[in-house]
Amino acid sequence: MMRHSISSGWGSPPLHPVLDKDQVHLWLTWVDQAIAHVPQLRQILSADEQARADRFHFERDRHRFTISRGRLRQILSRYLNTPAEQIQFCYGIHGKPSLAGSLTNTGLQFNLAHSGELVLCGVTRDRQIGVDVEQIRPLPKVHQLAERCLSLQEQNSLTDSNSPEETFLTYWTCKEAYLKAIGSGLSQPMDQIEFALTPRVQLQRVLGSSETANLWSLQLLDLSASYKAALAVEGQDYQLRCWEI
Repeated sequence: MMRHSISSGWGSPPLHPVLDKDQVHLWLTWVDQAIAHVPQLRQILSADEQARADRFHFERDRHRFTISRGRLRQILSRYLNTPAEQIQFCYGIHGKPSLAGSLTNTGLQFNLAHSGELVLCGVTRDRQIGVDVEQIRPLPKVHQLAERCLSLQEQNSLTDSNSPEETFLTYWTCKEAYLKAIGSGLSQPMDQIEFALTPRVQLQRVLGSSETANLWSLQLLDLSASYKAALAVEGQDYQLRCWEI
């Protein structure tokens, strides 16, 4: 089994985590380290989730989906004191999942992201959250991508960067985390969501509005040298706790 290099601060999770309204909890799982648990994780998925997993052509993609959704259920069950297989989800117009049935009014908010071998889950209470992660990889057409996805100011920063591909992925994860938090997917034009990366990451404008941007906190996550990741949280002033399963 491969051992991954992970930044400090990611400890072992408590069995029954307590989530206060001023806290944000992040959970990290490595796919290759969870492969042995795929049969058990599949058993706690809903019939719909199992069918979605089976539609993937490649086994590695089926495993990644099963592990990410199974881990999500296990994580949420710790907060809800509900068996993982009994958790119900509903989906927004752009596919963002939320708790359904008897769990609708618990106030628990969550978001899930995966790329390569990494699965990341963020959990909050009574505030929206979005997470995104991207494995660093070559992007031969990075400047063409930037023209479609970045504002003019962001494109200028990309041009000045010594690592344009990593800079683009940093912008991308920030934008994706925000869009996932508000549940709009890619329905909003990405070049109209503008970030500054220095001296710290900050959402500056959304569709030309700085007032909307001020309602959100953005944070880059130091997970691994092979990945870029970002966290978007509604509001300010939260305590971040990070665990690795």
